[in-house]
Amino acid sequence: MSSMQSGNRSGVMGSLDSAAAVVAGFREQMAKSATMMARVSGWLFVAISLFITSDIITRKLFLFSSRATDEYSNYGFAFATSWAMGYALLTKAHVRVDVLLVRFPPAVQGYLNTFALVLVNFMMAYVVYYAWQTVFFSFQIGAQAPTIQRTPLAWPQSVWAIGLTFFWFVAFIMLVETLLDLARGKARELAHKIGPLSVQAEIDEALEAAGLEATTAEEAKK
Repeated sequence: MSSMQSGNRSGVMGSLDSAAAVVAGFREQMAKSATMMARVSGWLFVAISLFITSDIITRKLFLFSSRATDEYSNYGFAFATSWAMGYALLTKAHVRVDVLLVRFPPAVQGYLNTFALVLVNFMMAYVVYYAWQTVFFSFQIGAQAPTIQRTPLAWPQSVWAIGLTFFWFVAFIMLVETLLDLARGKARELAHKIGPLSVQAEIDEALEAAGLEATTAEEAKK
């Protein structure tokens, strides 16, 4: 009887391992897309900055303005922000208040981080639903911006909603992967996998971004 139960357990664990491998592969593909979208967002921020700067200069020196700076820069900020959210989630770039979290044992942190992902998914399901409701309503009534350009609002709203939807997909895949890890008894590993970066990790990341070599705790003691 015990050997039969052991066989069933190993079979279940094998299925969970296979499912986790498939989800991890899908997550890697989404990470590539998220990186591409983040780069687009970064260049969009650069373009917005140049657009605003040029408009300020021409207005000051030549008394000429495009009269579209506020409108199109607002669209650009909305696009860039929503399109970069998936990448921020994958790379732990979102701001998280972890004053109490880090005081719990790693296994407890794993469950709390999973609960946080559940909340993110519920929130984004609500946000994405109403974002697309707004897009479809704008299409139906032919909504236009109350500006000189009279921009059809459904188009910029669609780009914004695509970014939010992708962020939700990333959060959902991460949640599925996390639940599979919990089912395989890897709650302790989740504290590092999906939890916030440690102080030392943030320092190392900042040093790497600055082109400096990170110093380990052992080297610092020496």
